Amino acid sequence: MNIGSTSGSTMSTGYAQASQVMTQADTKLTTAAQRVVDSTTQRPVDETESIADPMMEMQEGKQLVGAAGKLIEAQNTQLGSLLDIQA
Repeated sequence: MNIGSTSGSTMSTGYAQASQVMTQADTKLTTAAQRVVDSTTQRPVDETESIADPMMEMQEGKQLVGAAGKLIEAQNTQLGSLLDIQA
C-alpha cells in the first residue's frame, strides 16, 4: 500500500477544490458589488434594483471565501501530520 501517492492525490484535489471555490466566490462578490453600484448610481427616473439581493450575495461570497480558507487550512494540517509521520 502506497500511502504517499494516495495522500498526494487527495491533497492536490483538495487544493484544486479550494481554488475553484475561491474563484466562484470572487466572481460572486464582483458581480454583486457591481449590482450594488449600479443600483445606487442610476438616475432616479430609471428603475433601480433593490440592493438587498446583491448584499446577500456578497455575504454568500464572503462565506465561500471563509469555507475555502478552512479547506486549505485543513489540507495544510493534514499535510503537516503526514510529514511528521514520515520524519
